[in-house]
Amino acid sequence: MCGIVGVHSKSNVNTQFVLNACANMNKRGPDNSDVFSFSENICFGHVRLSILDLSDNNNQPFNSSCGNYSITFNGEIYNFQEIKIMLENEGYKFKTTGDTEVLLQLYIKKGSSGLKFLRGMFAFGIYDKIKQVLFLARDISGEKPLFYSKTENSFGFSSTLSALMELNIVPKIIDTDQVLKYLHDGYSEKNRSLIKGIKKLEPGSFLEYDIKGGEEKVDRYWHIPKLDEKFQTESLENDLVSILEQSIEEQLFADVQTSVLLSGGLDSSLITAIAANVKDKVQTFSVSFSKDKKYNEIEYANQIAKYCNTEHNVLNIDEISLSSLIEVCENIDEPLMDSSFIPTFFLAKEVSKFTKVVLGGDGADELFGGYGHYKRLALLKKIHKN
Repeated sequence: MCGIVGVHSKSNVNTQFVLNACANMNKRGPDNSDVFSFSENICFGHVRLSILDLSDNNNQPFNSSCGNYSITFNGEIYNFQEIKIMLENEGYKFKTTGDTEVLLQLYIKKGSSGLKFLRGMFAFGIYDKIKQVLFLARDISGEKPLFYSKTENSFGFSSTLSALMELNIVPKIIDTDQVLKYLHDGYSEKNRSLIKGIKKLEPGSFLEYDIKGGEEKVDRYWHIPKLDEKFQTESLENDLVSILEQSIEEQLFADVQTSVLLSGGLDSSLITAIAANVKDKVQTFSVSFSKDKKYNEIEYANQIAKYCNTEHNVLNIDEISLSSLIEVCENIDEPLMDSSFIPTFFLAKEVSKFTKVVLGGDGADELFGGYGHYKRLALLKKIHKN
């Protein structure tokens, strides 16, 4: 992951605020940090975790050769090679081998309609000098965060809530309505945060901020497809396998070591099995809680690793102390009502010593109805229907 930040102000932008925001996100991008001012009123910042094209040529903020466009980008475009070929056929010659230049050139050629070509996880901001707009976009599942804030005189955005607050656009006041929403439902509203005046760009959406007029416009570029009631189960199963294979193969492509987080459950085991089919010597990482037998699934993880012949690594966590929990809190923007992120945090911390990219099984319960309350809702629907 990387970290992005950008700000426009009718008065002079305080570059130190942008530097402070980058410093706040340093753990997101330890490989490079840079700030670029386009004028006294507009400034972008970026902290980089190098995954593709490790050279300095791909550092950000990344400017177009014509000087009219600039991008600060967090994420990865999995099908950037396909898009690159399409743009090369239209006459563009690339100077880098990564996905950042491809993404910027796609916007230059297609504008917001270019978003429909993207397959990946991303959040980015583009300064369009020609149209005099700041253009923001977020991936369809909201995997990469993007916060923004607007007042009469300023507009800013960032990957994290804490970094955005470093820009001092709005006062640091907790939104009590969203706190109550969080305590009741486990999350704040989809486009709101726990800080007054700071919003989230929703998944599958883009935002255009008019620099001259100070107006913002948010629109969706992707909607959940309608269900075809005439589907055939066997056909869907085959399609799903193909999609998973393509997705995992694309995400294993990088200029650094890629690995898999293996818990021993169905989701991560399936990813491991497919990864082992498309890549030799797949590295897998598991966490073992030696003092918690109830939640320790290391036996299953070891079985899958042996069956798939992976280079398996087991990380032992004996006990989580109070000071450790404070460290977790310092690395999240908003509280989460899901305790699984605690062991995930410590696993990620240890795994980062060996690899930069890991694939995991998170999200499958949301997609395939794996949570217990889904079954209860289905039962209630059936009862009400009768």
